[in-house]
Amino acid sequence: MSVKVNFNEKRFNRIMDTYLKYSGRSFTNEVNKRTFNIALKSASKTPRVQKPQIRKELRAAADVQPVAPKTRRKAKAGQRRKPRRKVPLMAILINYNRGKRGKGGLWGDVMRKQVNRHLHYRYKGMGFMSAAWLGIAHDVGNYVKPRRTVRGRRTDTTIGNFKGEGKPEKRIGALKPTARGYHGAKAGAQVSGVRRAMKLALNAESRDMLKYLRRKIPKDISTLDRNNAAQAIAAKKL
Repeated sequence: MSVKVNFNEKRFNRIMDTYLKYSGRSFTNEVNKRTFNIALKSASKTPRVQKPQIRKELRAAADVQPVAPKTRRKAKAGQRRKPRRKVPLMAILINYNRGKRGKGGLWGDVMRKQVNRHLHYRYKGMGFMSAAWLGIAHDVGNYVKPRRTVRGRRTDTTIGNFKGEGKPEKRIGALKPTARGYHGAKAGAQVSGVRRAMKLALNAESRDMLKYLRRKIPKDISTLDRNNAAQAIAAKKL
């Protein structure tokens, strides 16, 4: 099970290998199950943006927007030109994007409606970074026995279908099973909250497997040969 993240993946893979050896469980099913668990735990630990934060950032006043064309006047000789009107940052972004599409700018009540509309859609995407893990759990859960599904979670924050992609291990009896998952946001790898959530999820799964090994290894250690005993003791100290 390869982990591609700024994380001690060798340690995790070593714990996983030792766990599979002593648990006697299906390698394929166990790798898929751990991938499913990591995806759900990552989703729960990824911080969500809150409405007050969105409103504060997008309604912040900026003075880079000129006044409306109808009210713009040239300053007379000896008079100071009036400063530019402060408007919400969201209004500036709306007109900027309209200008890129060759459309004119919006002002007044029409602009206020557009700002509220954009805020509404931003609110719907508050949990996007968190929900972008759910696609992995959805894809991999079908290959876990008993079958596991993404339950008890709102899907409206995913803005459509589940985001993210999971590639479960489908081979039966694979000696080196591998399962992969891809976060649904292209910029997910650059978001500190997303990276930290995955580290916490991996650590949680590591602790779960170590808890089993600490309970299992002492019972079987007398039957192991010297090399296996050394390996078991090393695993216990991880």
